Amino acid sequence: MPMEKLEITIVSGKGGVGKTTITSSLLYLFHSKGMRVVAADADVDTPSLHLILSMDIIERKPLVLSSRARIKEDQCTSCGICAEKCPFGAIEMKEKPLVIEYMCDGCSVCEKACPFNAIELFQFTSGNLMIGRTRYGFPIVTAQLEIGEHNSGLLVNEVRKKAFEIYKEVGGDLILTDGAPGIGCPVISSLSATDYAVIVTEPTPEALQGADRILEITRHFKIPSGIVINRYNMSNFLEKMLRHFELSGSKVLGMIPLDFSVVESVSNARPVVEHRPDSEAAVAIKNMFSELQEVLNIV
Repeated sequence: MPMEKLEITIVSGKGGVGKTTITSSLLYLFHSKGMRVVAADADVDTPSLHLILSMDIIERKPLVLSSRARIKEDQCTSCGICAEKCPFGAIEMKEKPLVIEYMCDGCSVCEKACPFNAIELFQFTSGNLMIGRTRYGFPIVTAQLEIGEHNSGLLVNEVRKKAFEIYKEVGGDLILTDGAPGIGCPVISSLSATDYAVIVTEPTPEALQGADRILEITRHFKIPSGIVINRYNMSNFLEKMLRHFELSGSKVLGMIPLDFSVVESVSNARPVVEHRPDSEAAVAIKNMFSELQEVLNIV
């Protein structure tokens, strides 16, 4: 598929439906096909792609992406205006104002509201970017948000930006991104400007609701997408789900059965298509892989 960049992002709308399992297998299959792939893990709150692919860290880089308020005690008169104006309730007024750090969003309202110039914003490390190489030899970019910190959307952006830099350096064919779960800011940051979204779901009402919300996002940003139904044989909700996707015009790329081989493969830190290539799940993933290649015109 000749273009400046080809990026496939795997998302779910709901955590725990098998997104990273699918991502790791697709990376293995594209790499085995001879394509120069770059892996990116945009699930910066709880990254796990590197656990399945194994990762030798080449570079670890702290990222300063957030700000917080700090009281200048020598200038503070304890007037309480900052506590009144803070939209997040992050300043508690006792004898003197106290910034509750985990609630502070760094919005600077208090800094601007203080008549005595007694508040300043300071920047701090909100996470770490890690660049490495998998056991298969292809590069991987991941990140870890510091405990209790926010701005994961910005951290996702840094992961994808670095992955694209590496993609250009190595003359890559494909960036495959394990997107953030759910539907919040990190997911939008995972999807922006991607070329194709694979939406992983499972036959439950909650997972369908999450998939529908992701579909709304992809349609809004005009991102082509396809559905993968994981653990399709786990409940009797499948027929209703298939009918729903048919009526909404959503393409189903494939259906993966509930298979203990997947659990065994994850426990052995291997993609199921490598560890148990003849298992029902692996065969279904390879069929879905063929369908995805056809959709993207990858030969």
